[in-house]
Amino acid sequence: MRRARLFRLPSALALACGALLACAACSGSGGAPIKAPATAQGEAPAPAPQGEAPIAPSQASPGPAAPSTDFLGKRPATSLLSGRLAVRLPEGARIEARAHSVMAAAEPDEEETRVVLDAGDERFVMMASELFALGGKDPEGGVRAAMAADFPGGSATVEPLRLSDEQLRAWAVFPGSTNRGSVAIPVLGLYVLHPDGFVQRLAFYVNPPAAKAAAGCSALAAGAGDLPEAPGELPRCTAFARAIAATVSAGPRRIDAGGGERAIKGQGSEDSFLVKVPAGASTALQRGPDFTVHRVRLPAELGAPQSAIGIYVGDHPSFQYNQNEAKVTPTRRPGKVFGKAMSWQVWPMSPTRVMAEAILPHPKIKGLMVHLFAGAADDKALAPLLDVAASLRVP
Repeated sequence: MRRARLFRLPSALALACGALLACAACSGSGGAPIKAPATAQGEAPAPAPQGEAPIAPSQASPGPAAPSTDFLGKRPATSLLSGRLAVRLPEGARIEARAHSVMAAAEPDEEETRVVLDAGDERFVMMASELFALGGKDPEGGVRAAMAADFPGGSATVEPLRLSDEQLRAWAVFPGSTNRGSVAIPVLGLYVLHPDGFVQRLAFYVNPPAAKAAAGCSALAAGAGDLPEAPGELPRCTAFARAIAATVSAGPRRIDAGGGERAIKGQGSEDSFLVKVPAGASTALQRGPDFTVHRVRLPAELGAPQSAIGIYVGDHPSFQYNQNEAKVTPTRRPGKVFGKAMSWQVWPMSPTRVMAEAILPHPKIKGLMVHLFAGAADDKALAPLLDVAASLRVP
């Protein structure tokens, strides 16, 4: 069956391993990479570590001066996430998307950019991701909640990082311990608050050969000169990553978060739907070899559970509860889609995530099917997603 993943739940373990496995020097698995907020999977936001109350925006310090980036000063800016951000990269760095099965869909450029730099058998990877989460009133609190969920026990630290672009606010996450045998070894995380209010994440990794030297990255950072001291067990790698991170700037592309009716494309030029979304919602498109998936994400702040509905158009849909590791029996719930009565199949994906699915014939094109899949933290949060589905119509 050809299809996309139902929910793009950013798993840093998957991102990290996918980022580095292409390197012949990488093998095995394990480690504790910098992960996307656990709340992206519908979990409750984790509290800030004891003694580290979230800092309100008005109290947040601007962070230390941007670290030395002399070795990047003459490098051109490289676009990330289809123009959301830009960054200056060391010579030899390249954009290289993660490999994917021919039966699956590539991650959209608007949602993920992978940067790779090799020096001998050492490899450095930067993964940029659009989180579709709002900074809200306390973006640093959201970052701290994400950090606490990903590094329990206070095993990482977070601090503001001043970037070269004053339009942006950013927070660096420094891992507290390092497993030098991991396929993907995290050396730095960066959360960036874009001028349009949405948050992006950059995660920086190296492979085991880059961790052989005491400070790390002896070949990768050979041309970087003297770098300001950085925390962590691989300080040279972290300082190298931080210098790159400091060059991040805002790109011209903004997320359309206006409310109202939007057109979404299906498989062909004449295949389109209209759907009503609330203000603050974002939409994204993923194209597969013989299917398309649109995702509508309702507004949520970083650190809070996300609610999203996917609209798959293709030939081979399949209910996800049939593919769940644990056997589940869904309950039927009446609803309305394309102006007709229908039934949702509602089931618990996890203790903190509820799913609703429906597979329907395409209202206009014979042979095509529409698979709707909605996920939220609970039934109350699920209801607005079903309202979005009820607004679907053909022009």
